[in-house]
Amino acid sequence: MPKVNLTNYEGGREHTYIKHYLLEKYLSRWGYKIGSAWDPLVFVDGFAGPWGAKDEEFADASFGIAIKALNEAVEGLLKKRQRVVRGLCVFVEKAPKPFAKLDAFAQMHSTSCSSQGFKGTLC
Repeated sequence: MPKVNLTNYEGGREHTYIKHYLLEKYLSRWGYKIGSAWDPLVFVDGFAGPWGAKDEEFADASFGIAIKALNEAVEGLLKKRQRVVRGLCVFVEKAPKPFAKLDAFAQMHSTSCSSQGFKGTLC
């Protein structure tokens, strides 16, 4: 059963639900499999938005769902397999207004990458 609130997808956003469902269902599973052998885990989302997101915490935006799923995988690998893996997200957005919202969200959920040898803000 999906955890996504379907009311956030009414009014022309129904197709977006498919992408979000796949992220929610499979991204953390991918993270467990890949993270068991490789580090870091890197997720790239082009045209990240937020486009029509209604949830204040962006639970109905791909980047909000992706960060949650990737964090679950990173934390699960540490807890269950004692494996330290870095999770990196690259969110791409061209439009200035959506980018400003995306950037603010990213800054709130970021850790410093410089100590790990990466340039960027999301780890």
